[in-house]
Amino acid sequence: TIYPALHRALYAHVEHVLVDVGHGHACALVGEAEGDIAGPPRHVENLLALARLYAANEAILPQPVHPARHGIIHNVIIARDAGEYVTNPARFFVRTDIFITKGNAISGSLVCHGPRLSLTFIQTIRKYWLCFIKGCDNDQAMPELPEVETTVRGLEPVLLGQRIMRVDVRRADLRRPFPVDLVQRMTGAVVTNLSRRAKYGLIGTDRGATMIFHLGMAGRWRIDVPDSNGPHDHLLLEVANGRTAVLHDPRRFGSVDLVDGDPEHSFAPFLALGPEPLSARFDASYLKQALAGRSAAIKLLLLDQRIVAGLGNIYVCEALFMAGIAPTRPASSISKPRLERLVDAIRQVLIAAIAAGGSSLRDFARPDGELGYFAKDWQVYGREGQPCRTCARPIRRRFDGGRSTFYCPHCQK
Repeated sequence: TIYPALHRALYAHVEHVLVDVGHGHACALVGEAEGDIAGPPRHVENLLALARLYAANEAILPQPVHPARHGIIHNVIIARDAGEYVTNPARFFVRTDIFITKGNAISGSLVCHGPRLSLTFIQTIRKYWLCFIKGCDNDQAMPELPEVETTVRGLEPVLLGQRIMRVDVRRADLRRPFPVDLVQRMTGAVVTNLSRRAKYGLIGTDRGATMIFHLGMAGRWRIDVPDSNGPHDHLLLEVANGRTAVLHDPRRFGSVDLVDGDPEHSFAPFLALGPEPLSARFDASYLKQALAGRSAAIKLLLLDQRIVAGLGNIYVCEALFMAGIAPTRPASSISKPRLERLVDAIRQVLIAAIAAGGSSLRDFARPDGELGYFAKDWQVYGREGQPCRTCARPIRRRFDGGRSTFYCPHCQK
């Protein structure tokens, strides 16, 4: 339990008092921080030091989160994004810089920085903490490959071949800061191509610069909307014919980057990506080689972006069901003929979802505002306890790596 004192989050001298994170002793009285940090959260100290790279956090974290200054390291608990965002933990300081401690595993302990807190917001954060402890699923609102592909295809008739006349950045950052020269370099540029890599969308220009966007958990582009100045409309592009595209991201887990040259070689997140699941390079031979000697569950390895780029939880569950492979089967034990069926299933599921406009996730909408409708065709995902459409036995749910896995134990071996 943590008893906060002087919630003046905008001042460098804020400390916390009476800290008890499972070791049974209090420390860090106001103005007398002793630097006592419990063992479990100690490992995040260096990661959180990256927070001071962002000007907005300088006042809250004036030093690299040294124990003598802050009293305790707060561990972020949004488990599903920990791997993807581990290099940028500062962006987990959501809105009012909410931290969750490694404290009471029953009720969760909450430390708050910032004045704009409501009971609803606190309850929401506490819900995420409990989900982490109990293994709840937090990935159902994340746009996956088909949603990003649908978005790129929706932007194409609006932007392709058009000169960008106005770039309006409405805030300093999303998950990370907008490029400082985004307005200067994109204004006046002609859009020459639009494409997708993994779960990123790419907007290429005649200046050799490519704008790369990630939709995060709930982002989408809104096309020609009459009111483009909403609180969650963070970036506007207006082209010569007057049409507009607005990046709308309520949760601000998305990102926008600007790179020169070939993004495949100049954008760091792309360097370690595996092949696209719809490309010719992704076949049973490649997969057999990539999985050789790997005893981890096949589902977890399919989610590894270094093995195959862009696959997400929903479509992996669906593809494994279609291929008749148990999600927990050790990857290296799967024969090549079964991997051929799996590759084919992955392609079928993705192509069907793209054709349908993406899955109708809670926050996702296509650029034209229409929700996708592939969700009604899910065979296993989200159908726990319902009869399998093949054998009529109930669909089961388990938790792997903090994510829900839906499967039929009879049809999948």
